[in-house]
Amino acid sequence: MQEMAGEYGIFKPRFLPGDKNCILCGLCYRICEELVGVSAINAQNRGVSRDVDTPYGELSEDCIACGACALVCPTKSILERKNIYPLSCVDIKEMEEEFLCGTVDNDLGVNREMFAGKSNIEGQDGGMVTAILQQGIEAELLDAAVVAQKNKSCGANAALVDETESILQAKGTKYVRVSVIAPLLDALNQGKRRIAVVGTPCQIRVVRKLQRQGYFNDKFPDAEIVLIGLFCFESFDYELLRNQIRELFGIDLDSAEKMQIARGKFIVTVEGKEYSCRVRELEKVVRAGCGFCNDLVSRLADISIGSIGSPDGYSTVIVRSGRGERLLEAAVFSRSEINRDEIVKLAAMKKKNADKNFAGIVAGLPDRFETERKESSQPPVVCSNLGILS
Repeated sequence: MQEMAGEYGIFKPRFLPGDKNCILCGLCYRICEELVGVSAINAQNRGVSRDVDTPYGELSEDCIACGACALVCPTKSILERKNIYPLSCVDIKEMEEEFLCGTVDNDLGVNREMFAGKSNIEGQDGGMVTAILQQGIEAELLDAAVVAQKNKSCGANAALVDETESILQAKGTKYVRVSVIAPLLDALNQGKRRIAVVGTPCQIRVVRKLQRQGYFNDKFPDAEIVLIGLFCFESFDYELLRNQIRELFGIDLDSAEKMQIARGKFIVTVEGKEYSCRVRELEKVVRAGCGFCNDLVSRLADISIGSIGSPDGYSTVIVRSGRGERLLEAAVFSRSEINRDEIVKLAAMKKKNADKNFAGIVAGLPDRFETERKESSQPPVVCSNLGILS
């Protein structure tokens, strides 16, 4: 090929490292579909109209902001997309500096304070998320909140709530992945401006990336969005989880009063009776993509909340910004100490798993593409600037 290029007077590449133009190599959507398993983007159209995009070019409801596509993109054009949300470790650090304020903890992220909290609301652990939202609405610090509501067909769906009763109905952890974009945009289009978004680390990263891109400021300059991030080690495919629970315990997950993961156990409560199994027994029903997330504690949220590291009946609370601190001030709760080491241990385990999967991309993809090239007699796919997230 180089000899032929010389004959035609071509002596330098048309695209250089650092170029922000997509060269249609296909690495990004193959990574997303075949390894991460999310399929947030794909190739579309033909000939000169061929490009890579989300369905209909709209904001992706599938992208989990894992950054795998950015890792393999040879021109880094994928980072310029406005409708998907790939993040590098540099992006995350810059967003922590832009949106958060407090002491930098290398293991658990930026924080102003960390403690165990317990409200007077009977809910998941200490009921802190419900208490914060309820008091935020009643004190008129919030116009509405985006939360996950139980849904029998898919486990949960994101919904917009703006009054106390709906907030109480949404209490409890669902352990399934949902997109918060649609209800958030609905709230903004309805004229609501002070909005809390409750989500897992991947959902929090998505909203934060849109904030950084100026998406909300351009259309809703007076919007005040506060992010309440949930601790999350992994989420489940609800249909597969329901089948697995039926096989293990002979119960219907749709009728569960409560689901909880605590100390390595998945616990389901039905008609007042608890059923439990080791979380590792459910590894086959974990959602695709969770293995590429290295964030246990929602590092980009204004407030992070989970059960790890807190006494029974309490929630671990990490306050990361002034906005989160102001919202917390309206809630009524009691405090206790947390076991930081317990949180750090699980956070390190999740990061190690993600690093291992990302290392597999760097080490394994060239060989696999070379094998496919030989079998199909197609030109090799070349990616010249791979690097691993740290």
